[in-house]
Amino acid sequence: MNKKFKLIFITSIIFMFLFSLIKPNTYAWYTGKGSIKVNYVDEQGTALMIADDGSSNLRSFNFQFDDAGKEYSIPSPEYEGYTPDIDIVTGVFQGDVETTVTYYKNQNYKLIINCVDIENNIIKTLEYEYENGYQYNIDLDIIEGMTPSQKTLIGTLDKDETFNITYTKNVYKLTINCVDKDGNNIKTVEYNYEYGYQYNIDLDIVNGMTPSQATLSGTITDDTSFDITYTKNVYKLIINCVDKYGNILKKLEYNYEYGYQYNIDLDIVDGMAPSQTNLFGTMTSDSTFTITYTYRIRTVIIHYYDINFRRFLFDEIICFEGNGYLTIYPPQICGYYTCPPFTIYVDKDLDVYVTYQIINCSYRCINYCI
Repeated sequence: MNKKFKLIFITSIIFMFLFSLIKPNTYAWYTGKGSIKVNYVDEQGTALMIADDGSSNLRSFNFQFDDAGKEYSIPSPEYEGYTPDIDIVTGVFQGDVETTVTYYKNQNYKLIINCVDIENNIIKTLEYEYENGYQYNIDLDIIEGMTPSQKTLIGTLDKDETFNITYTKNVYKLTINCVDKDGNNIKTVEYNYEYGYQYNIDLDIVNGMTPSQATLSGTITDDTSFDITYTKNVYKLIINCVDKYGNILKKLEYNYEYGYQYNIDLDIVDGMAPSQTNLFGTMTSDSTFTITYTYRIRTVIIHYYDINFRRFLFDEIICFEGNGYLTIYPPQICGYYTCPPFTIYVDKDLDVYVTYQIINCSYRCINYCI
């Protein structure tokens, strides 16, 4: 084979290869002794692609040299959505050859994902359809506050597949911040509930403070925080002042906030002294105290003298309870004048002086109180 013929042969081969890349449907390989024809058709025998003139699915390339006895290898071109039954047409050229490569439409398979709860109840079904051999990588998201047992589902689809993925309910935190009117935290209460739980929480008094609402209700769908304002309770302090028989002499009332430290002086009431001089403590609730009052025992000493201020009789001592009027009856002594009965007001210890005078003398009565 001379150099000129070799150049023609090589140029033809290159041209044939480039053209096959542009129109990968039907090829006819011709030589000096015959041709190799490859027809590319679908399952119904219809050409997948037709020639430029629309008349045939064949294209011919003439090579004027003796190819007999040579091996040939013709790759089947890719066609989207189809797979050829022959990947490469091969053989030894001995004359005219015509071969058909049939392209089959790729089969699609169904991928079904059943999202189920721990009791195997279906929450949601996901369906996908992929071609045979498709490599899938599916992210499994949270569904209605439930988390899957795995984050992704990975594999190669070569048949219909069904997977059950177990989902468990998420547990979320409910936080209640008990704050005062200035926003200072008094107490924090935390609860853990599953997604969808309907909560109804009674809000109790905290450290003598009352919440702005009695209950907190809702459905848990995420981590949640609430600020509940608490105000100090005002409590009543009552002091019943009673006598020794339990009769109320006087009632005292005070209103104090929770935590207030009181110190109340207890005064004399109607001349009666309390059993204690003060009442002190810390306000934590409504409180009532009963304080017993008793009359103070006053000592009244009656001194009997003559007009020369000499002791006439022994002193008389009278114990008087509380404050009030006391009538004194001086003893009548034969041959002496003295005061008739008289009344004095007793609000403290007293000394009373009574004077006696001999009859037939002008007399006088002196009442002197210290």
